[in-house]
Amino acid sequence: MQMPLEGRLDRFDYAIIGGGLSGLQLLLAMIGDPFFDEKKIAIIEADSDPPDKTWCFWEKGTGKWEHVMDHQWSKALFRGLNFEKVYSLSPYTYKKVSLSGLRKHVEMEVEGRNHVTWFMDRILSVVPGSTTTLVGQNLRYEALHVFDSRIEEDLDNLEGARMIWQHFLGWEIKTEAPLFDPDVFTMMDFSQVWNNQTSFTYVLPFSQREALVEYTFFTPHLVDEAVYTNMLRKYLKNTYGTTPFIIERVERGAIPMTDFTFGRSDHEGLTKIGTAGGWVKPSTGYSFKNTEKRVAELIQMIKNEHSPLHINTKPRYAFFDSLFLRVLTRDNDLGPLLFSEMYLKNSIQEIFLFLDEESSVITDLKIIASLPKVPFLKALLRHLREG
Repeated sequence: MQMPLEGRLDRFDYAIIGGGLSGLQLLLAMIGDPFFDEKKIAIIEADSDPPDKTWCFWEKGTGKWEHVMDHQWSKALFRGLNFEKVYSLSPYTYKKVSLSGLRKHVEMEVEGRNHVTWFMDRILSVVPGSTTTLVGQNLRYEALHVFDSRIEEDLDNLEGARMIWQHFLGWEIKTEAPLFDPDVFTMMDFSQVWNNQTSFTYVLPFSQREALVEYTFFTPHLVDEAVYTNMLRKYLKNTYGTTPFIIERVERGAIPMTDFTFGRSDHEGLTKIGTAGGWVKPSTGYSFKNTEKRVAELIQMIKNEHSPLHINTKPRYAFFDSLFLRVLTRDNDLGPLLFSEMYLKNSIQEIFLFLDEESSVITDLKIIASLPKVPFLKALLRHLREG
């Protein structure tokens, strides 16, 4: 429910700053657990009408997001250097959720819960103490613990860390003629690479005439919007011909993929979440299932009366991610080759396990052995020298 701006505020047990992916998933987990029924919870967000976003993830069987899922696919196309293949994902399914759909579901779940209050306000400062005080443009808030999704670090100057951007422009289009196979999404298509950089096209078909088509980069630097636009038009023409289409929605994004240790400002009364907490997978930019896992861990820590501070990834996967980032920050032109070799020499089920950080050591070694050796050996030597 929305609380009026005037009047005295009581102290909250928990406050969530931000109504994006991490904030919504955390709030949903809290209101779904009887442990929090007597806890006063605030969610505070600055934008009442944020641009819609798309999140995709793979999982086995039926999961907890079926009721907010927009689409799903059972097959994936990978088009690499000198080969292409359509993969059957079984036992996995690739699923899509939108911010608008997730938000609508959370708002319905919150309705009638008097212990949850939803504020529209911009937080200007955080003051630690026996309770954490949040100073907003409209109000002041107090909470025993705050979960903060805002990124405060200068992402262009993460000292001692490797970082590339996953940045993209997507068009949700409708075509005059049937062009797409709605059962097969395109994971990565390297048939049109921009300026020898790690760049590819990603296609989510919703029907034979509707799809989200994105041109995506994994690069240290961003590009002008004209680059995305030109590459999207070129891809659509070369892949699907000259069939007319209309653009029904535009989606933009720039996601930091980094081995930087976020959450350094965590303290007994505050935990960074989402991208600000390091919840984005550094080597892929995927965040939806990572967020689900991290939220479950936070909830368990709270219920066990532990301070819900920063949660680190498994050490060996953090090491793999860091090496991968070292390669792409130094030799970004190698990206198409690296991904092509990985998808050519491994099953997509093994790749999913590896990227989910659930694979065995044997599978890890198999995937690592499938990649070009020289760039990773050089990256390893730099890692050993730099520490």
